[in-house]
Amino acid sequence: MALGLSFFIIRRSSYMTKFTTIIILLSPCFLFAQSQDHSLMYKVVWKGDSIGYVSANEKVEDQTRELQLSSYTQFRFLMKFSLNYEYFTKYDNGKLVQSKTENKLNDKSRDYSTVEFQNNQYRIDCDGDVSYMTANIDYSVTNLYHKEPKGRNKIFSERFGEFLELEDIGESTYVLTKPSGRKNYYKYKNGICKEVKVINQFATIYFHRIP
Repeated sequence: MALGLSFFIIRRSSYMTKFTTIIILLSPCFLFAQSQDHSLMYKVVWKGDSIGYVSANEKVEDQTRELQLSSYTQFRFLMKFSLNYEYFTKYDNGKLVQSKTENKLNDKSRDYSTVEFQNNQYRIDCDGDVSYMTANIDYSVTNLYHKEPKGRNKIFSERFGEFLELEDIGESTYVLTKPSGRKNYYKYKNGICKEVKVINQFATIYFHRIP
């Protein structure tokens, strides 16, 4: 009896160990620790009308962080236009190592840029104009949607391949000045961007976060 009881206890313990292991492996917390995905959606508004969307996606796995920003808008200004933006940025151990951007108008490429960290410097290609930079890049425009830029007065632009001036004007609102002198306004709630105001040559457009 004693031997039989001991055998039963051992088998039950082994079974419970395997069962517990399976539970841990299938646990959402375990999966979340391996890979973290975070998506934000925004409605693009012009003159009170919804004309498109912006999606800001973040994927974190170990020390690698990938950010993707996509937008699609359709509007009519004398004639119908469609405008697409695509940004992809990759960070490794907190440092930007790669980025690509492309802007399409009516499905035709309008401008592009690439940034690659190689040989301890950045190779930057903006529409075929190549330059190099040695400054450390740990925050860029694609980050603006996911993390409030507290304490920063300049950030790197993947599109323009340079640092842009950033001003904190209070109430969790920041102004980003582009090379043209035009400004974007970013408003935050709980550290996440809730609204973007884009002032361009022909119109003022808003991005409103969709809860």
